Amino acid sequence: MECFLAYFDILGFKEFFDNNDTEYVDRFIHNLFRDSQSAVSGDNYVDGHPGTYIPDLSKANVHCIHISDSIIFWTDDTSLDSFKNIVDCASFFLNRSIYCTFPVRGCVEAGTITFEPSVIKNQKGITFHNSLLYGQALIDAYLKAEFQDWAGCYIDTNATSKFEEKDISDLIYGNKVVYYPVPLKGGTNQYEYALRITSGTINNVAFKNFGKNIEEIFNSHMNKKQLNESAKRKLVNTIKFLDYFRQDTVQEEATK
Repeated sequence: MECFLAYFDILGFKEFFDNNDTEYVDRFIHNLFRDSQSAVSGDNYVDGHPGTYIPDLSKANVHCIHISDSIIFWTDDTSLDSFKNIVDCASFFLNRSIYCTFPVRGCVEAGTITFEPSVIKNQKGITFHNSLLYGQALIDAYLKAEFQDWAGCYIDTNATSKFEEKDISDLIYGNKVVYYPVPLKGGTNQYEYALRITSGTINNVAFKNFGKNIEEIFNSHMNKKQLNESAKRKLVNTIKFLDYFRQDTVQEEATK
């Protein structure tokens, strides 16, 4: 099946398990499920238990599966509507995660996948669970996400090349993406259409508050232990991306 696919992985997942007890881990894993459900539902909610709201999955246009520290979203086809749906879903998930639960990095791809889930149960009640998901789109998105050196996500040219320049410009002017030198492992950068982590320009106060929030998320599961050098570098690169949206920075870029 030809589709759009967004792959995300959680940064520091091993440390998250090593540094915290089971109750803590279970709580944040369920928070992660909540965030992915909110993303596919388009941030629509219905009444749940008394006094609570739950994501309205009847509104979902994007599929989702969790596999350990990987969260994968995909569409049914490669139409423009599906492209907009996967961008909206990935944008929501990135922003909710980076400010509320976990730092994540990802890539939005286009290509083929196969998904053939099944469950076989024997007479003793033992089950064989198959959630087979494979294909070139998943491989490409995984490799390109793993090579990034920040908490962020970009849309690969395999996806953007399917549409006219106007369609991509609509994403830029709609404050969905920005053309940015994405930091990669090895200290290099590559210009890509990166998903924004703020909906517009921000002032110095907002930059300070948002930056502090991101730093807290990077450290929140460390249980007072220090980040390793790799995590520190990813944090710095993420804050640098946030700085790109400060009013002063935007004005400087416009005058170049």
